[in-house]
Amino acid sequence: MTYPPYEELRNAQARRADVLENSARIARAYATYTVNGVGDDIILDKPFDFGLTFFDRPKFKFGPVFNDEESKVTFDAVPQCTACVHGWVQDDNGYWTGAYVGFAVSLGYYDATYVMDFDLEWTGLAFKDVLRDVEARLVD
Repeated sequence: MTYPPYEELRNAQARRADVLENSARIARAYATYTVNGVGDDIILDKPFDFGLTFFDRPKFKFGPVFNDEESKVTFDAVPQCTACVHGWVQDDNGYWTGAYVGFAVSLGYYDATYVMDFDLEWTGLAFKDVLRDVEARLVD
């Protein structure tokens, strides 16, 4: 069976669109965690779920931000803050789907009260997770 040339072109374009739709692409997962008090050293026992599936181990970045409404800090010292991935959650295929994170904050003095938000970001190649999308819609 032969197809007219334009139909072959349409089929090739459809195949290309399918491959691009289902290929891994750069993606980001975001989370925010709030830390209270001076000298907090927290290791979370529940992982952050990325909501997507990373092909390779994602790069981790964080940024601490004082919550201005609740923090009473004199800004004569720069806080020492860190967030660290303590462990990864991987699926049966070895892909990365979540992370356990720990936090530590030190201001250098203990007479301040503060609330600090840690903005977390994981970046890497990820697959479109169709099953998660369907499950999320079924729950809603």
